[in-house]
Amino acid sequence: MRNSCTLVTHRILTWYGQHVHFLLMTSPRPGLTWPLLLLLISTLLSGCSALMSKATGGMAANLSAAILNQSDPETVRDGVPAYLLMLDSFVAGAPEDVAMLSAAAELYAAYGVVFVNDPERAKRLTRRSWDYGQRALCNANADTCGMAKLHLRDMQPILDTLDKEDSASLYTFGLSWLAY
Repeated sequence: MRNSCTLVTHRILTWYGQHVHFLLMTSPRPGLTWPLLLLLISTLLSGCSALMSKATGGMAANLSAAILNQSDPETVRDGVPAYLLMLDSFVAGAPEDVAMLSAAAELYAAYGVVFVNDPERAKRLTRRSWDYGQRALCNANADTCGMAKLHLRDMQPILDTLDKEDSASLYTFGLSWLAY
């Protein structure tokens, strides 16, 4: 996707560079040519950015679902570490993306609990899951930020304010906390 966006932007700039003299000479309002070019480029780049965010968010969710539904546990055990790193890179690129954080939290929790026998390593992996789960919930609903530090009786008023839209991130938060 990124290469496609870069290629389109490059082609437009190349075309514009080749035709700038013609446009400046024939434009009824030459002073508007450069501002229009800048507007066009910024529109293309922001559109590419939104497209990339949607593509990687969907990919992360689909990837997590595919791994969690895989019927061959050995394939998952051998392949998931690379995907965990990829999800980390997606989260680094979109640190407030709830879908990305949730996908990473769920996969780290599943891998840490099911496939890791070393207690220290499992703790590191599930700790990352818990961190991602908290961030997903907080980004889904700002009222929940810091909720994990509260006693259960103090959480209840916050939980009572949550609605159906918060259920997926609340599930991820709960799952990651249980895994940790």
